[in-house]
Amino acid sequence: MGTHSGVRLLWRRISVDKTVIVLRLTAVLINAYFAFGNGAASWVSFALTASAGALYLSTLLLGSWVPYRTLNLVFIPVDLLLVTGGIRLTGGLASSTYLVYFVEITIAAVYAGFRAAFFISLASAVLYLAVLWPQDTPGLFWWEYGYRAANLLLMGLGVGFLGHHLRQQVRALQTRTEEAGRSLARARALSRLAREVNSDLELDRVLDTVLASAAELLSVPAGVVSLVDPDGHLRLKAVHGLDPNLAETAVGHLSQWSQPYQTRVLGEMDLVPALAGLGLRGALEAPIAVDDALVGTLLVLDRSPQRRFTDDEREALEAMAGHAGVALANARLYDDSRRRADFLATVNKVGQSLASTLRPEELYPTIYREVSSVMPVEAFFIGLWEEEAGLLHVKFHMDNEGRRAPYTLHLERGPTVEAIRSRLPVLLDLTDNNLSQVTLVGDAVPPRSILVVPLLAGDHVIGAMSAQSYQARAYHNEHVELLSTIAGLAASALENARLYQRTLELSLTDPLTGLGNARFFHQQLDQELKRAMRYGHPVSLLMIDSDSLKSVNDQYGHEAGDQHIRQLARVVQASLRSTDLAARYAGDEFMVILPETTLEGAVQLAERIRQGVEQSELAVGSGRVRTTVSIGVASFPSQAAGSDDLIRVADSAMYVAKQGGKNRVAPAGLWH
Repeated sequence: MGTHSGVRLLWRRISVDKTVIVLRLTAVLINAYFAFGNGAASWVSFALTASAGALYLSTLLLGSWVPYRTLNLVFIPVDLLLVTGGIRLTGGLASSTYLVYFVEITIAAVYAGFRAAFFISLASAVLYLAVLWPQDTPGLFWWEYGYRAANLLLMGLGVGFLGHHLRQQVRALQTRTEEAGRSLARARALSRLAREVNSDLELDRVLDTVLASAAELLSVPAGVVSLVDPDGHLRLKAVHGLDPNLAETAVGHLSQWSQPYQTRVLGEMDLVPALAGLGLRGALEAPIAVDDALVGTLLVLDRSPQRRFTDDEREALEAMAGHAGVALANARLYDDSRRRADFLATVNKVGQSLASTLRPEELYPTIYREVSSVMPVEAFFIGLWEEEAGLLHVKFHMDNEGRRAPYTLHLERGPTVEAIRSRLPVLLDLTDNNLSQVTLVGDAVPPRSILVVPLLAGDHVIGAMSAQSYQARAYHNEHVELLSTIAGLAASALENARLYQRTLELSLTDPLTGLGNARFFHQQLDQELKRAMRYGHPVSLLMIDSDSLKSVNDQYGHEAGDQHIRQLARVVQASLRSTDLAARYAGDEFMVILPETTLEGAVQLAERIRQGVEQSELAVGSGRVRTTVSIGVASFPSQAAGSDDLIRVADSAMYVAKQGGKNRVAPAGLWH
């Protein structure tokens, strides 16, 4: 195994030119052996042979400084002279040294072609005849020596012809090998590019890879990828070998291309000034298509105006443009998937945020915050719609000036009314020509992009939500879908908050009078006492009981009794200050909480209520009934230590008023 490896290594190290020299040396030595081997030749013949051998041996050493191919060509005439001299010295016609002529003719044919082989054969024939003239009789001379000279000429013609075709075949083989090498290199580059395109979903990196591969494979200094923008312009997306600041430069328009899209050669006059100004003179441009639609171009640029792109280079660039199209398709799918995932994540996050509160005043900023986190929002409002009056109650409004106080607008037309009445989103790009279509509130500078979506709670429109931007065409279909989805969640959250507030109000409100009920009373009393203890303020309590309910019910019925209770509630409510709280405690009993009020002040207020009840007679049928109340008054902390104690003391005072003859006010402590 080791011997075979050594032979293969030696074979690789021996070049063709060196092999020719070795063969020539071998031929000279063999001919010298046969020509001089009989010992009959003179010492001159031996010296000549030794000189030839030394010459070729030294040639092997000279190969380190002079190319072997050059040495082989130079020594052809030297060999001819040596062979001719050898023939002269070694017996003329009897000499076989003339066979070396054939070696030289073959070498000339291989190295220099048909003409060289013919002239070398002619020179060999002339030298052969000249050196032997005349050795024998003319008849024998021309018969023998002429025959050999003719063989030399025929050998030159035949070997030259074969050498010519051999050289053509070698050149063709070399060309095919080079083409195969280039094709293999292109195939490998395209295969590598395909792997990279399919393994990377980042469009910018893929386009950079495509450009670098195209520049390397086509041996050009620069390249660009242009993509079609929404206006149909081709704009630089990626550059190679050029200033990155050229990106976004318009390099053409979609209308310049027509189906079927074909690769085209561009000259200096076809290039935009931004590229031609960089010294680029020629270009090859291939279309990038996705689903038969032109989405961009791949352009390679050269500085030489004489650059001619071959068909193979066209095909290679078209293949790379195809890979760029695949990358664009993959990137679109990836972006769509990512946007959809972001959309779902945003909707989920918004849903969680809106579900975390049931207070409308807290929902509005939450909705704004979530919307502005996923789309451009420079102005925003949420409004509740009152259909009968055509009023939009704007509950939340945010713009460059900050959050504005709630306000109400009377709207008859515009994008908000259109969205509410059509129950569909409205997207409006505002210009100076259609400013009259909208009602501007807030900033002096009008927005340029307006997106309004209705707030739908089931089949009922409760209002509208609007995102606005000062940039033109800031919103597209994805924003419409996203804001509509958020609006649906917001409408549900607002409706749930409204229902919750309504339920809460019902749970704390007396349905007959509209005042707070006993539960409401206890909650408010606990809060006021905590506040009083924190700040050291007094809190007084009135317990009001009707003196007339039983007689009214007995004489006029329970409906009149309910009317009497409602009238008491109106008189009590009309007598209170804005900070006071009234509640129907039970049956015909009412409680009034008086924050920051002493016992004396509470007695005065209670007396005003008593007089008000007495003066407001109850209308029953065609008659009027006089009614009265008894009121007990207690104060914290002078007369009670807590809420239960305060209620007990007020209740005791109220019974004192009852026992004292009714229709009176009894402060706690007067009878203790």
